[in-house]
Amino acid sequence: MSTTYEHNSVRRPLEFLKQEKGVIVTYLKSDHNGFITKEQLLNEITPKTKLIVASHGSNLTGAIFPIEMIGSVCKEKGITFLVDASQTAGVLPIDMDAMNIDMLAFPGHKGLLGPQGTGGLLSSKVQWN
Repeated sequence: MSTTYEHNSVRRPLEFLKQEKGVIVTYLKSDHNGFITKEQLLNEITPKTKLIVASHGSNLTGAIFPIEMIGSVCKEKGITFLVDASQTAGVLPIDMDAMNIDMLAFPGHKGLLGPQGTGGLLSSKVQWN
């Protein structure tokens, strides 16, 4: 599961998995401010939902998504949570434990002011069901 506001760097791999591997991908619709309700999220989760991928901030609108709420739902449901912090790493506070983030992806060249072509993927202990 992901959102309709995801960058191509997230959406393209999800679409590849959908088309080539038969993975079911659901895209949550948010308003232009990135607002997604907990009820909306819970209504889209199925017993087969294994991963939720969400941007922390939109590169198009600047909207900040409700990462803490999504993370708490993921924790409650035992779903792995991957956050794309491309627009926010080094700019906004990110606490993986408090936000229940299992994996955090980020580039080095934006808010972290590192060289082009650098980045990282932080992972807490993840168990795939």
